[in-house]
Amino acid sequence: GLIYYLGNEDLSGLKMTTLESPILVVKDTSNISIEGIEFSFGRNHGIVINNCEEITINKCRLSNFTKGGIDASGKSIRILDSHIHGVGAFGIRLKGGNLSTLVPADNEVINCHIHDFGWEQKSQMGGVCIYGVGHRVAHNEIHDATHFGVLIRKSNDVTVEFNEIYDLPKYHKLDGGALYIGTGSTPQCRGIRIINNYFHDIPTIGVYPDNFSWGVEISGNVFYNVGVEADRAAIDVNGGGECRTFNNLMIDCVQMYRQGTRPKEERWLETWNLVIEKYGNGKIKNTPHEKYRDFEAWLTKKDEDDFYRPVSYVYNNVLFHPSSDILSERHVDIKSGIKDNSRMLVTKNNWATKNNPGLRNYEEGDFNLNINASLFNKIREFNPILFDKMGRYK
Repeated sequence: GLIYYLGNEDLSGLKMTTLESPILVVKDTSNISIEGIEFSFGRNHGIVINNCEEITINKCRLSNFTKGGIDASGKSIRILDSHIHGVGAFGIRLKGGNLSTLVPADNEVINCHIHDFGWEQKSQMGGVCIYGVGHRVAHNEIHDATHFGVLIRKSNDVTVEFNEIYDLPKYHKLDGGALYIGTGSTPQCRGIRIINNYFHDIPTIGVYPDNFSWGVEISGNVFYNVGVEADRAAIDVNGGGECRTFNNLMIDCVQMYRQGTRPKEERWLETWNLVIEKYGNGKIKNTPHEKYRDFEAWLTKKDEDDFYRPVSYVYNNVLFHPSSDILSERHVDIKSGIKDNSRMLVTKNNWATKNNPGLRNYEEGDFNLNINASLFNKIREFNPILFDKMGRYK
């Protein structure tokens, strides 16, 4: 039971906790609001919300827990305007919704500041971890952690928008990303949208649909200084298909986009065949999953290569790289900064340039586009970037 401290720093701020349970557990209940409370120090999670409905955590602070900050499952759970830091695993974990019926959880994480997490469990932890159906993560600031800013697994109808994510991952610098999607074994998981976020100062990948993740939309995002340290692309779709990447702005990155290829392992087909058995041969009709046209098309695949080397779409994106040359590798198009290992990528109207495409004030980090930006002449379908709306509310 002894602890020895070696050092010259003042010990007045040193704290030790023996609390092995969460500070607050909310279970099997509804209509509770927790506001303006600081939760600190414990050897478990800070708050656990289990099978609840209409629970709001508002303007709270959670810090110094060995596990996660808030572990929440249920429906209509809202975590708002809160500060979570110094936790050993994830910042917030959201579960809810029904993967079979696609009834949404309607859970939200809005305008929170989440940082310095993952010091105890350094791998596979996110500032926000998403599981289930119908979650929204918006206007958060997430930074300084060992692994992901946002992690999405086995989920449908998830929107991640207007967040600012930076200075991570610091542990998985090669095979890691700021936003990670792992839905490859469940191709019926669709409706994931990564839109209008600001990723900057990321040593490795910005948005990373990995291991055959399917049908992800990636649009309207800004990537600044992403992937330079590890020679990776701002967006890496590693084996997945039916993904749509458009209207993104990459600045000071060495590659715009990479379409990867996964090994043709039998284990993937074993999993996918179960999905085809459940939804194929017209069985998708009159099911909630019928709304996913790309999934309905996926069910018609016949050739094994169509599963292992599917088609994705990359169009109307811009790479402005004044400080670095495009990373020249096999299958890289120098004119666009796109690397296509699959040879199945459909690309159109992508532009890489060393000249300013019309940013309002590049040197000062203002990445809005001028109304007369040359970019709009080069790519007429390009929509203005909503840079001022990204990140936490002022």
